[in-house]
Amino acid sequence: MMRRLRAALAFLTIVPAGRDMTADAMVLGLPFFPLVGLIVGGVAGALAAWLTPHLGRFTAVAIGLGLQVGLTRNLHWDGLLDTIDGLGAFPREKALAAMRDPRIGGAAAVGGGICLLLYVILAARSPAASYPLLFAAAGMAGRGAMALALAVFPYARRDGLGQPFAGRSSAGVLVAIATLVALVIMLGLRGVAAAVLVLLLVLLGGRYAVRRLGGFTGDVYGAVEVLTEVLVLLSAAWR
Repeated sequence: MMRRLRAALAFLTIVPAGRDMTADAMVLGLPFFPLVGLIVGGVAGALAAWLTPHLGRFTAVAIGLGLQVGLTRNLHWDGLLDTIDGLGAFPREKALAAMRDPRIGGAAAVGGGICLLLYVILAARSPAASYPLLFAAAGMAGRGAMALALAVFPYARRDGLGQPFAGRSSAGVLVAIATLVALVIMLGLRGVAAAVLVLLLVLLGGRYAVRRLGGFTGDVYGAVEVLTEVLVLLSAAWR
């Protein structure tokens, strides 16, 4: 169990928990992806809650988000930006090439900026005391959505960061189910709404990714994670 947790931490965060692990060893960490997201989100939410009386909600949430990005090596947000760049290129081969280009295009800058604004604004609508729970739930759901996408949809490349996880359907489905159940327990009716939105995002977005790119890539998994967090925050902020 500890080896699986170390693998998940090594893959998803900056924690030095075994950087020499092989790709197969990192796959062992898949069941712990949501737990890592819960921990990272909880730490960021606790920081935001502590800073809110001193700096206000928007600044505190932005700093909390910055901590999350730092703890995860910008892994997921970078994937979001690359995915936006790729979806703006045609045909499939050019789209996949654009996603590997380290440069950021105008569409990615605008789309990523909108997601950043939505994240901060939606989170700031909730009481500061709820930030640790809310951020933890969002982080957990984001990694659970990744596990579901890994389970349901094919991988688009012969190599890449996500290729070793291909074919882990049974583990991914179980992780996703457990994550959605935990999301409902944590957020109640808002968790139900969030779970429905997350399922729609993964299943409908995944079908589009298969048609457009031939499947998922590591960048698309990252985009799913970020968009899932935004949807959880949206569900919590809805009045």
